[in-house]
Amino acid sequence: MAKYIIHACNQRMDYVMNRLVPDMVSQGINKDDIVVDVDKDGVGNLEHTMRIFRAMPDHGDTWHLQDDVLISSDFKEKTEAEYTGIVCGFASNYDKNIVVGETTFEHTWYSFPCIRIPNRTALKCGEYFFNVVMKSRKKTHKDYIRLKKNDDLLFREYVRIFEPNIKVTNLSPNLVDHIDWLIGGSLVNPKRNTENCKSVFWNEPEKTEKLYHEILNECLQKCQPLDKIENTETEEVPAKRTRRRKKN
Repeated sequence: MAKYIIHACNQRMDYVMNRLVPDMVSQGINKDDIVVDVDKDGVGNLEHTMRIFRAMPDHGDTWHLQDDVLISSDFKEKTEAEYTGIVCGFASNYDKNIVVGETTFEHTWYSFPCIRIPNRTALKCGEYFFNVVMKSRKKTHKDYIRLKKNDDLLFREYVRIFEPNIKVTNLSPNLVDHIDWLIGGSLVNPKRNTENCKSVFWNEPEKTEKLYHEILNECLQKCQPLDKIENTETEEVPAKRTRRRKKN
């Protein structure tokens, strides 16, 4: 059974397979414990997440990661610690009531970039989505499906209704930095303030900075140097002559 599932889209597979997964393995995480689940059908992260949830077993726990995160240097150590309930490894500026440590569902962080969920809870949430939400005429449910992106809000609704007393732990420092602004991809919303989606308890800015320069250098290397570009003379195209019509 996987201990980590990366929810991925095709556009970010280069980052996931060449940076994110190797970073996890370099810390000693067994590669067999990592599953990369790609949204090959392009259904959007709401339905894709719910498909993953519905396929979970009814025992154990799993860390769910988005494909646009940078993990902390102690990620393995922190994720292998003993917890119960939901564990949030990421907090953004969208989290108005910042509560660190053990808390209640009402203070759950927006943590879908990095969150540990009991498999049974995820399974029941997936079943709730396909058996209730997809068949419902409620306006809120229609909005979830129409937007195809509110996986975190759908999960919150499920927990609020069915498991409001579940234990929640918010980890600080955060386990990941959210870097959709850096790696791009289909999920980046240009209308969204990406500053609000960055980690507020990320204590490794030098790691983010290092990744930024590595990606920048790779982009520059792919570009053709200016001194290699041949100067070509452009021929002047003569103006097209037009005949004047004779007046009768």
